[in-house]
Amino acid sequence: MTRPAGDPAERGEPFRVDARTLAQAQASDVLALDASVLGSTMTLSAGDPRKATRKTEGTDVAIVSIDGPLAQRGQAHLCGYLDGYDWVTERFTAAITDPEVGAVVLRIDSPGGDLAGLEEAVRRMRKVRGKTGKAVFAYVDELAASAAYWIASTVANQGNLVVPKAGQVGSIGVIGGYLDEALALEAEGIGVHLFREPEGKAPMHPAKPVPEIADERLQNRVKTAAKRFFGAMGRARGLKVATIRAFNGATYEGQEAVDQGLADAVGTYEQVLELAASSAIERKQGMKKRAAALAAFGLAETATDEELFEAAAGHNADAQAAGELVFEMTGKPASFDALEVVKGWREGAQAHDETKQELETLQITQEAAARDAQCVRLVTEAGKGPGSVWADPLVAKDRAKRAPKSHLAKMSLEDLESFVDSEVQEAKARPGLQSKHVERDDDDGTAELTERELAYCKREGINPKTFASVKARQAQDRAED
Repeated sequence: MTRPAGDPAERGEPFRVDARTLAQAQASDVLALDASVLGSTMTLSAGDPRKATRKTEGTDVAIVSIDGPLAQRGQAHLCGYLDGYDWVTERFTAAITDPEVGAVVLRIDSPGGDLAGLEEAVRRMRKVRGKTGKAVFAYVDELAASAAYWIASTVANQGNLVVPKAGQVGSIGVIGGYLDEALALEAEGIGVHLFREPEGKAPMHPAKPVPEIADERLQNRVKTAAKRFFGAMGRARGLKVATIRAFNGATYEGQEAVDQGLADAVGTYEQVLELAASSAIERKQGMKKRAAALAAFGLAETATDEELFEAAAGHNADAQAAGELVFEMTGKPASFDALEVVKGWREGAQAHDETKQELETLQITQEAAARDAQCVRLVTEAGKGPGSVWADPLVAKDRAKRAPKSHLAKMSLEDLESFVDSEVQEAKARPGLQSKHVERDDDDGTAELTERELAYCKREGINPKTFASVKARQAQDRAED
């Protein structure tokens, strides 16, 4: 990587992380950065971080290092000091798509960084992880704060985030700021004349900012970004948005991080490598067993899991026995919908197709009801007016007209739930507004479901009670026949 003459990184000189440095680095005005690093002096490596990926000896595990402050594009900031999300994504993709690699370890020591580019990088890494099906582990060595924690908690598979005894994670939140150099320029006898049309053009210009406009805009951006951050962490760690907000941007160390739900285990780097190596070995063995099963049924290597199940079902008319045959040949339960639904029902493929179609229809209706329930919470718990939540102002009297307004309807159900959680939390903080509580029946009617059926419902977003109802009704229909 070519650097300009006199680059401090080439001389190994430290630099101070402050507002002026961040501005010179072309950072955006909203950062996912642990505040403790601001004002500190850091010495960063002059080496190209794109070369940080390496494979461990004797295993099929690749290590992807993420070090220091992060920016959208590493080469565009501080003459290449900062690791970039583009470089991180490039390294991760190269590692996980390597056919010789069976698992990946993210080795992270970073206070976070710029919000710009972060969410897109996470989306791309999660997408390629899903395509390969390989396990990803995150080891905190010894800090994963803010943006770095966002990467660790969402890119690594659930249950695979490990922190050492003194390692720290957290600092969930965002900060924003801008320089006001007007007084400094005035003290130096420098006068700056700016002409704006409209008045809100470049309100954060350091020579002559417009605080009444700049403050409002920046605060709104920070607030919106924080809601997305809280929602993403809530989904990744299985925590309520209110719980994450209550952390108040704190970092937690070692076992306390695990106790707070921000990490999965306390361990060493060597232990994480061993876990990743075991995962890689199991994956390789599973692939060999699956290849043998495909060959036994005369299927191509590109055959899907469902095609494998159908071939096994052709050998055995009983769906449960067919599933057990697949498990025996591949060493793992079939992960496709067919076996999950018919397992325990002892029905053939035709019964599965009918059940699946009915459940999909119910799921569509159920999602609409879930959206409606969230909109009701906006009205009853967050104090929003019906007219600002639903398209038809008469919704309070006519449930059939409860169509969420376009900006709410376009959200995914997960994002809508996170948004409503945040709005309700803010409403509770306002004096005089009492939240309404809904009593729920403790008996959810799912006692007859197996663990597999419950896992299927959770993965596919199906209400277990609805699933149990369909199952019971079909059992009754078969008994009557």
